[in-house]
Amino acid sequence: MTGIQAPLAYPPRAPMIEFLDILKLICPDLEPSKAKIHFAVPNEHGDDPFDLLRSGRYLAYQATQNGRNFDTRPLVIGLAKLPAKRWLFAGVFHAGSSVPQATPGSKPTYHYPDMREDDRWHELVGRLILRDQRRQGFKNVYNFADKYIHLLTVDELLSSPLDCPPFPGHLSVDVPFDMLRHLTIAAPGEWRGALDHVGGIYLIHDTLTGKLYIGQAPRSLWHRWSQYADDGHGGNILLKQIVGHDICRARHFHYAILETADKRTTAKELHRREQHWMKILGSRTYGLNANGPLIRIAPSPAA
Repeated sequence: MTGIQAPLAYPPRAPMIEFLDILKLICPDLEPSKAKIHFAVPNEHGDDPFDLLRSGRYLAYQATQNGRNFDTRPLVIGLAKLPAKRWLFAGVFHAGSSVPQATPGSKPTYHYPDMREDDRWHELVGRLILRDQRRQGFKNVYNFADKYIHLLTVDELLSSPLDCPPFPGHLSVDVPFDMLRHLTIAAPGEWRGALDHVGGIYLIHDTLTGKLYIGQAPRSLWHRWSQYADDGHGGNILLKQIVGHDICRARHFHYAILETADKRTTAKELHRREQHWMKILGSRTYGLNANGPLIRIAPSPAA
């Protein structure tokens, strides 16, 4: 079979934009040496910074600390943890001074009663997603901005604050790629709860060519789909050839669930069901499953 050329051409990938450059577009006088970055992560009390940001409670959460974490610098740059080494911008804050609060039976906490958001950067709150270039395994939550801010680059700027639709039911899921990325970034409890511990057979529809890919997730649809959201192809041979070096091509992919499987479903049965759907939908002969002869597909132009 002759190679199928990608019908659309995409522009070369733009160079990375540093987080600091975006902040300084709004306020050129911002001095990183006067700021700390708060890499806010879920804690043992069940507080999720992303959920707190969406519900308007992030400031109150950040103003209560287990130490004098913001006393040494007047500004705090708040970030909320997202999957895959990504962070959501939560705002720039004036810290003020801490006030110790005794808690019977536990270590004292420190409250920052005068902490307030600097409104100059408010339009970016919930919209600016950053990529973390710090070394793998780096877990320090409080960082001097002048030392680490250059390791944060812009991953995406959304048109509106990040949020997610309600889960429609497993067999009613029809998720375009952009929404899939947002869902796996935001990790809303309703979606993650519905997909994290459920396996099954899923479908990827390339709306540009009409071709289908059938896949299986033995234990977690959420985990498998998170892999697709991260790079557009999830390691699949033909999808990788199609996407090439340009993840924008994946915006033509839609994701759906054909059937679910629970912990009692054996690997053999799941494989049998996957083969059934490949046969019924013709994805091995005419689609994007590489179980048969490899179909050579020209990749998108390299960046």
